[in-house]
Amino acid sequence: MYEYYTLRSEPWLFYTSYEKMKLNLRQVILDICEFLGKTIDDTNMERMLKHLSFEEMKKNPRTNHLWESNQVRQITKAKFDDFTFCRKGETNSYKKELSPEMIEKLDAFVEEKIAKYGLTLNDLLLLNENKS
Repeated sequence: MYEYYTLRSEPWLFYTSYEKMKLNLRQVILDICEFLGKTIDDTNMERMLKHLSFEEMKKNPRTNHLWESNQVRQITKAKFDDFTFCRKGETNSYKKELSPEMIEKLDAFVEEKIAKYGLTLNDLLLLNENKS
């Protein structure tokens, strides 16, 4: 991810994060429109907000990778009927699913890997932007 982060200001690349989209999807859509040199009216903005909502993406077989999941189930004979690629639509949901020890190990691993670049996870996720 660091490699993409270093390119975030290149004029040919739009860089965002799921966390940023969850905070303000409308603003991310406006940012994409600006990046593409386009405008969006209120009607189309509302359509985009609905289309890009987690609920809609979870129902969409193309974004939820239903076909791929079914193929894996058939090939492996795996019993994971409740698996979906789009799971909960929450940020940091791993903290509800992993043990405190595993969370600590994961957080330490991530911090160690990105510290060598002088970054934090919030930097990579663009959550420190526009903060004084």
